[in-house]
Amino acid sequence: MSFPNIPNITPTISITTAQTVPLLLSSIALEELALAHIINAEAEKLQFVLGTLPTGTTLSPAVVSLPNLLAVDASVQRTLRDVIKKEMLLEFKFENVLDLLTIPPTPPPPTATITLNVDPSTTICAFGTGSNTATLTGQVLVNGSPAPVGTQVNFSVSNPALGSIAPASTTTNASGNFVINPIFTATDGPGTVTITATLPAFPGVTASVTINIVNCQTTLCDCEVTNMAGNDFSINRGQGNAGTTVTFNGVEQDPPGGVNYNGLFCSDCTPTNNFFTFEYGGSIVVPAFTFTATTFTVPSCPGSTVSITGQGTTDNPGLFGATPAYTLNVDNTMNNKSITVIITGNGNTFMSTTTLGNGEIAISDCP
Repeated sequence: MSFPNIPNITPTISITTAQTVPLLLSSIALEELALAHIINAEAEKLQFVLGTLPTGTTLSPAVVSLPNLLAVDASVQRTLRDVIKKEMLLEFKFENVLDLLTIPPTPPPPTATITLNVDPSTTICAFGTGSNTATLTGQVLVNGSPAPVGTQVNFSVSNPALGSIAPASTTTNASGNFVINPIFTATDGPGTVTITATLPAFPGVTASVTINIVNCQTTLCDCEVTNMAGNDFSINRGQGNAGTTVTFNGVEQDPPGGVNYNGLFCSDCTPTNNFFTFEYGGSIVVPAFTFTATTFTVPSCPGSTVSITGQGTTDNPGLFGATPAYTLNVDNTMNNKSITVIITGNGNTFMSTTTLGNGEIAISDCP
């Protein structure tokens, strides 16, 4: 009698509960088959003694006494009692296997996927040469459906010397999309960085994008004063800010009053591209006013400072006259940045100086 091959039975059991049920049923069937062979052998024993086997073979001597028959019968009974005991054990085993059939199968572990996209492009400008930011968008799916709300997504940058990403972590909404889309900002370049997104709840699940940082500056760039991303700068300080000093006709105003500098300058831009406005919240002596530049003289700025001059208008001509002059001085020295505006007219001179952080303004020039 041959036995079937039972798979995946090794020192490390690698079969599921559902796969064990047919194996257990197979073992019961094999044991039942073995018992059937034993019963058949006992039957043939009696046939042999009685001489009723198909071959006609009988015991010698040919005459079998009654005590002989009773002894053989007792032997068969003992064997059958053992068979019956085994049958009862198999019945218990079979009932236990039937209980296993009511256990629901173990669901497979969830499978997560993450997509990562870059907007508007995977190529951005190096710091100081143009638009140096890229926005990351993405979606997380679990078993093909949006991930649970609040699923955390972490981000890392392969070369932090070339740029950074903020925020470095976000979560998902009901659609599986990022709640906050992180922004990568190039702080150096040119070069290449790889941004990788990971899911703490699903170790090993990642997605990556590569961003190329190139030098976007051309020979037409000349001098530019912008924010760190190459766009309009906007610097706001509230009333009494310790980083701002205001004087009027040489007298310092205390508190200085709120200030707001907004603008963009480039020497090769058309007049409509250049703009500058300054809003002053007022002090005890100087009333609030807004100054708007109308002309722009932007020199070359190969160093870290630039001085821009021109004329403009205010909403308080009684303070500075109809067309006051202005000078805007920008110092881009790292760890010592500042912006100063001087407005003169109608015999009055107003000056405001504000200390800046390293990430608030940038001066760039052609190589």
